Amino acid sequence: MTELNEHIRQLAKPNITIDHCPDYFEKEEGGCVWYLDPKPLISLSQWPLETTNMYLIALHELGHLMTDQHPESKGCRKITNRNLLPQEVLLNEWLAWEWAKENSINDWTPEAIRFRNEKLLTYAAKDRWESLNIQLT
Repeated sequence: MTELNEHIRQLAKPNITIDHCPDYFEKEEGGCVWYLDPKPLISLSQWPLETTNMYLIALHELGHLMTDQHPESKGCRKITNRNLLPQEVLLNEWLAWEWAKENSINDWTPEAIRFRNEKLLTYAAKDRWESLNIQLT
């Protein structure tokens, strides 16, 4: 895990702060971006990272910043009705995962794809992703 933690630190420096935020995520692995001034904060349920899945989450959250996505709702949010999420939110999530895949120092394994898909399915059902020409395979 040392190499994965160092990779996240290197990607974040010097413009992004990463911190541990266990209270928000309760028992699940998760992360979110707070668009703060002068530099954004990535809150993670684990920091330093303890699992490969958390490495993927950290990369994904960095992907939101590196792809220059700035959603209207800043900070962490719980999804209460995934059917009401605008298309823009779904596309931002997909782009952040694509950035994570392209910038991972690990091969993107079938397990990583499954994990990404599980996370994406918390935002919308598979048929909604397919309507955006995104195949969760």
